[in-house]
Amino acid sequence: MDHTTIAVITSYPRIGQIHGEGTVGVASYAKNTLLATVKAAKKEKVSPNIVVLAERREETPHKYTEEGIEVRRVWKRGNPFVFLQLLQELVKFPSAQTVLIEFELSMFGHFAMLFLFPVFLLFLKLMNKRIILIAHQVVSDINEMVGHVGIGEGSLQAIVINTFIGIFYSLTLRLVHTTIVFEQFLKEKLQRFARLSKIVVIPHGVEQYENIPTKENARKRLRLGDEFVILYFGFIAWYKGTDWIVKQFSEFSNQFTVQGRKNIKLIIAGGANPNHKGKQHYEEYVSKIYTTAKNSHERIQIAGFVNEEVIADYFAATDIVVLPYRTAMSSSGPLAIAYSFGKPVLLSDSLADYFNTREMKEILIQTGLSRESFLFPMQGHSFEKLMSGITAQKLTKLTNFSRSMADARSFDKIGDMMLKLVISYV
Repeated sequence: MDHTTIAVITSYPRIGQIHGEGTVGVASYAKNTLLATVKAAKKEKVSPNIVVLAERREETPHKYTEEGIEVRRVWKRGNPFVFLQLLQELVKFPSAQTVLIEFELSMFGHFAMLFLFPVFLLFLKLMNKRIILIAHQVVSDINEMVGHVGIGEGSLQAIVINTFIGIFYSLTLRLVHTTIVFEQFLKEKLQRFARLSKIVVIPHGVEQYENIPTKENARKRLRLGDEFVILYFGFIAWYKGTDWIVKQFSEFSNQFTVQGRKNIKLIIAGGANPNHKGKQHYEEYVSKIYTTAKNSHERIQIAGFVNEEVIADYFAATDIVVLPYRTAMSSSGPLAIAYSFGKPVLLSDSLADYFNTREMKEILIQTGLSRESFLFPMQGHSFEKLMSGITAQKLTKLTNFSRSMADARSFDKIGDMMLKLVISYV
């Protein structure tokens, strides 16, 4: 494998950053995984040459090397010639027989860009490239996402889009050699489009954070008092249920207590998703959330985009993390970060399938929990009831679960898995 070139197509953070404004979850995951893969390669005494063909950013050099990884910023989101730009760049690397694509549905821009994606893959195939697709999202029915894309459930638009989804996945999964997903249920979603042997489950990695601040120091920096803090972390999105949790909290937070405490605060640590900038339905959605928060008498705080250097403060200051997702179309990056900090997490029952993975089942047994310990239905007063029933003992068990998951899914282990997969192709 020595001197083998692996080309990686992805959005990518700035130099020296893992999480950065202007990029989406694909970027931080890609960098964490590549750094872990390089580390695993050194341990195995092999030396792949990794070239990242990244999204262009004006404030970042267009070509540089960082921690042994060459980064070339060559494509622009929304550019109709983005795939031509990538093909032109790949021609410069004839030794790059393996092309790894970090793929998110809106990563290259407008939905229409997806029509060109299978054509791009076909050209890669004609160039004798082995293609590994990391599918960060799997949407098999657009009706589960109507509020996110701004169409009516069961509408003619939905029927047309679902037809396209079937064609898109059938073509895409046949053109790539291997598709990686993060959860077992996502593999099962794709099984009607491709042979299961072509789909591999590699869990979403969990970062290792150093110098985690104490809760007291983190709260001082964030100007928080002794509130019971509930954290929603990540971009504002309909499918993530941002509006639901904000509405629930604005209506019920002054009516319930957590461990006898009435002083409760919800922090939305995230802003608008850059992938959806300029879309009227999305901007109206975000605006309503800000209005609701403004009228909550400071019980709801929207922090906006959280810079990498203060992520640790938000999680250290938090008592519990909540994921009120309406649908499960991906593994949750914010969930992985919550595991990093050993924070207890509550999830909507739409995410119940997360618990089907082997390591989760094992850790549930070890910690004396059931998946129902984590889940709440997104209806009525369900969240209010769940929060009112939280005890110190339950918080301890949920914390132990997160710490065990952080170990089971460390990026070091994910790097080992990725290296073995790449080695099998050369």
